[in-house]
Amino acid sequence: MKKKITFIDLIIIAVVVVVAVVGISMLGKKSSGSANTVTYKVLVADQLPEVAQQIVAQDNVLLDPKENAYGNVIAVESKPSEDTYLDMKNERYVTRTTEERMDVYITVEAQAQESDFGWKIGAQDIKIGEHQSISANTYGVEGYIIDILN
Repeated sequence: MKKKITFIDLIIIAVVVVVAVVGISMLGKKSSGSANTVTYKVLVADQLPEVAQQIVAQDNVLLDPKENAYGNVIAVESKPSEDTYLDMKNERYVTRTTEERMDVYITVEAQAQESDFGWKIGAQDIKIGEHQSISANTYGVEGYIIDILN
C-alpha cells in the first residue's frame, strides 16, 4: 500500500521544526550584557538601633549567597521607623514614629550584568520591589530595592 503525505502531515512537520528552532535559540541564548557598575538603594525596615549602627559606608557586602556576588555600601541613612495605622475613632490614618526601631536606607554599588529585564548580580535580579539580602561580617539584613540610581 502506497502512503501519501497529506496537508495535516505537513502542518505537523512544520510545527515540530518551528518548536525545535525556537527551543534551540532559547537554550543557546547567553547573557548578552556586559558587566557594568549599578548603584541602587535598599530599604531595610524596622531594625534595632544596634544593628543599624553596624551598617557603615565602605563595607564589602555579600549580595547573592548562591553565586557569591559582592558589592560595596557607599552610603547609609538611618531614620526612626514609622508605623501607619487606622484610627477608628477619628476615621483616619495616623503615622507615628518609633524611636526603638530604625529604617535604614543602604546605597549599594556592584558589578552587574545587563539582562532582558534590567540588571542581575549573580542570580539576584535588580529591580524596584525585589527582595535583597545584604550580609557583612557583623550583620545580615534583608530589605527591598526602592530605587535604581543609574
